[in-house]
Amino acid sequence: MVRIPIRIEHTYSRTGKHHRMSLLLLINPGGGMVIPDPRELKPCRGVYINGFAYCGEYSIPRGYIAVSIYITYGLSGRNRGYISILNDGGYEVLRLKYVNNTMRKVSGDDRYKSYALIALNNIHRIDEYAKHR
Repeated sequence: MVRIPIRIEHTYSRTGKHHRMSLLLLINPGGGMVIPDPRELKPCRGVYINGFAYCGEYSIPRGYIAVSIYITYGLSGRNRGYISILNDGGYEVLRLKYVNNTMRKVSGDDRYKSYALIALNNIHRIDEYAKHR
């Protein structure tokens, strides 16, 4: 198993106009999903002042795919960020740019794009970290 650095974050600006979300999900080929245990991560400083952020390292189990999402939401529904998909060896197999609810391939193999869609549909689960801490 390979250990990769991860960051789980849901922070807001002081004015509330911008917020940043980052999440790592582990997805097995059968479609099952795992969120890393928050007790293994340490609190760290986020991009914005309000909210929570946790940093640490996590192991990718054999056969799983890791999907890492970083998105900054701004005014008027503008959002931008990127999505990285890693295989169980810790290598990035696909990188997508995310701008205003559309994804564009930057590099990698297109057959992993379905994992990015699964992760985007479950980004609301980031608030589970606040409940467990």
